[in-house]
Amino acid sequence: MTLAHYIDLSQLLPKHLGAHAQNRALGLAHPDGTPTELLDAWRTKQIDRLEPPRWSDLFVKYHYWIGWIGGLVAWVLGMISGATLLSYSGKAPVNVVYFLALAVGIPLVTMGLAFISMARASQTHNALVHLSPASWMEKILLRLSPKNQKRLENLHVNPRLTNWLVIERAQMMAWWFAVGMLLALLGMVATQDVAFGWSTTLAVTPEQFHHLITWIAAPWVSWFPSAVPSVSLIEQSQFFRLGGKLDSTLIHHAAQLGLWWKFLAMATLVYALGLRTLIWAVAKLMLRRALRQAVLSLDGVRTLLDQMSTPVVQTASTEAEAPFVPSPDGYDRIVGEGSRRYDAALGWAMDTASIQVTLDALGITADRIDDPGGARTLAEDDAIIARSHGSILLLVKSWEPPMMEWGDFLTDLVERVEGVTVVPIGTLAHHYRPLPADTAVWSRRLASLQLPKVHLWHL
Repeated sequence: MTLAHYIDLSQLLPKHLGAHAQNRALGLAHPDGTPTELLDAWRTKQIDRLEPPRWSDLFVKYHYWIGWIGGLVAWVLGMISGATLLSYSGKAPVNVVYFLALAVGIPLVTMGLAFISMARASQTHNALVHLSPASWMEKILLRLSPKNQKRLENLHVNPRLTNWLVIERAQMMAWWFAVGMLLALLGMVATQDVAFGWSTTLAVTPEQFHHLITWIAAPWVSWFPSAVPSVSLIEQSQFFRLGGKLDSTLIHHAAQLGLWWKFLAMATLVYALGLRTLIWAVAKLMLRRALRQAVLSLDGVRTLLDQMSTPVVQTASTEAEAPFVPSPDGYDRIVGEGSRRYDAALGWAMDTASIQVTLDALGITADRIDDPGGARTLAEDDAIIARSHGSILLLVKSWEPPMMEWGDFLTDLVERVEGVTVVPIGTLAHHYRPLPADTAVWSRRLASLQLPKVHLWHL
């Protein structure tokens, strides 16, 4: 189930729910389908009822461009931010504290806020979601496109689903921002001889700073130790701006100051990209879950699923009806209750879906279903007879008189099977119960054929 499918269902259900019999036939065609699979099958069957342009086409196109533009903007901002922080003029080393704040500190804070947003995503009003840059970018771009804004006015998306859409898009933008920052770092290191150092107004000793660096590098220290600055490198790279000149120690160890780049690259890769990828994956997973819940909460879905899972009618009538009294020239092998299982069910001049719905209403199961008569050729009818065996249920439309070709078909069928039960079926308006006059017609026809092993089931 996709976002486009959800939009299609929200547009189809209010006006095109359809008849119970049609929906039940679809349910019988997918006996093992989950609710979302059944809804998708129904959507596929009804989709041609929507006039273009469909709401889903407009929304998905808009959603695609919002994501594409958001990702591009985030990537460019990441490149610019990384290049700005790593800009090296030769007068002072690049302060790794700034870069660590952007590559480790801010991602951890924003991921914490993302978790809080996820925990509160089920609430209709979620301040953190609406304060997200992804939400504001969507509002700005929609304002810049009055045509799309007018088209989407009639589209009402579940607010909880909207929350997850914004959360997922925010993680995507943060991921691309981290990609841009990592590329800026690698590009600056590859094209310039960058000297890194660290400096802070806080009273932090090299040993304390090394302890912080070691804690940050914990995920890769065991398998990539060269990407962890040593205590000596940290001591050599500390600088002070007092006096406007670099310490002679920094100049003496200039060659070692570039070794910081491995640590910065791994910090960006692990925290800004790695952890963000996990958060993004969780957001995608929860978005799919929210989408399924939103689909099941649409108006009309519960009614549709109930129609797919329950028989159309029960053949028992709550009103007293005139009993069928066979005429003297009628058929003598009439039963009021047939078997509940047959080797095959044949529906004369009926489509397969109608046969399935009728069997479901009668509470009958059959190993095989066929649809002889109607548009079938004689050769096709003969093929159906040839593969028939055992006990056969033959459904006929009670209001249509039995024609000669039907009698010929039944005569040939009886010679191949153990027994045939003929069931005249009434209309859905009469709960599938035939009118007594119609049953009398079929009774006289069977009496005229004088075929053995044939019973007439009067519902």
